[in-house]
Amino acid sequence: MSDHRSPYDEKTTTDPKFLLSLDGGGLRGIIPAMVLAKLEAQTGRPAGETFAFVAGTSTGAIIAAGLAAGVPASEIVRLYAEGSARVIDENWWSWPVRQVRFYLHRGWQQHSARLYELIRDTLGEQRDMRLNDASMDVMITARHVDSGEHWHFTNDPPDPSPLYVPTGSLSLAHCAVASSAEPMFFSPWAVNDDPARHDQGIQVGPFVDGGVGFDANPVYHACLEAFENRGGTYTAAETIVVSLGSGSGRERQAPRGLGRWIRWTFQEMVDSSVEQQIRLVRRYCQPRAFYRINIDLGRAVRRDRLASLKGLRRCGETLANAVDWEAILAGETTPFTVPAWPTPMPPLAVHCGGPSRLPLRTPR
Repeated sequence: MSDHRSPYDEKTTTDPKFLLSLDGGGLRGIIPAMVLAKLEAQTGRPAGETFAFVAGTSTGAIIAAGLAAGVPASEIVRLYAEGSARVIDENWWSWPVRQVRFYLHRGWQQHSARLYELIRDTLGEQRDMRLNDASMDVMITARHVDSGEHWHFTNDPPDPSPLYVPTGSLSLAHCAVASSAEPMFFSPWAVNDDPARHDQGIQVGPFVDGGVGFDANPVYHACLEAFENRGGTYTAAETIVVSLGSGSGRERQAPRGLGRWIRWTFQEMVDSSVEQQIRLVRRYCQPRAFYRINIDLGRAVRRDRLASLKGLRRCGETLANAVDWEAILAGETTPFTVPAWPTPMPPLAVHCGGPSRLPLRTPR
């Protein structure tokens, strides 16, 4: 039995606890990062100090790892804005070279070691942190390549069930990379219990992006972990759940050509899993308040194009300015609308709502 205790065990059960869930989405992760940076500006403290539990998939796992290590959201925004070029190779000659190498093993994938080094640099002094060392409860999702099983990397609960597989000794940075290794872009990653190395120690894996399957939005499984596996630390009646999306965008007309139909089918599968998790939380978990915050980008936006960052940052600013964190922290609901992005398209709804039993409130 583990003696690890939740960082929030000492709080009384009457204090509301905040659970944060972060979707995948590649470079679109700059959008929720900017929303959290706005929270920091309003509260005057790192965003991670607001939440008792944080869960993330793919790019959301990178943000979750940063928050768990005490990294300000403003620094995580910088990771996307300035560090992405260290990971994504967009030289004019790189694509034809990778196309030729496509037929040779996994030549089209960029090595995840670049992402590992970027995440470690962002974590700073906490680069060697293990899950059990985090300042909050944390859950990071990934999919095991060989077995096809979904894994949830968490800090060890205070009273684990006999079926629980301990993962608290694993490296926070390793888990974030494993969750972010989208196989269309990055090579699979083996999680290691040696935070300082990626080629030594006890290895588990290999893993790919947790969004391959049904965890693109991990909010439902995060609620199950909090309410069922944390020794009574969290109760639905006293937990406020915030689910942050990374922007959604669909083609406004039927795709043409095989390649676009394949991309459309893949994206629809991901979007369906995201929506399913939201419905499951609302129907079965019924937390004190549940907020789903996302913005419709109005069109499909590639997750791996550095040229998209400028526009995504504008979109993040728009969403961040629209979110009423004061009302969310008070457990109220705040429906609102933000201007479109890009501007030629019609206004887009930002979805933010709690359980139907709570009264809706218009923005001040």
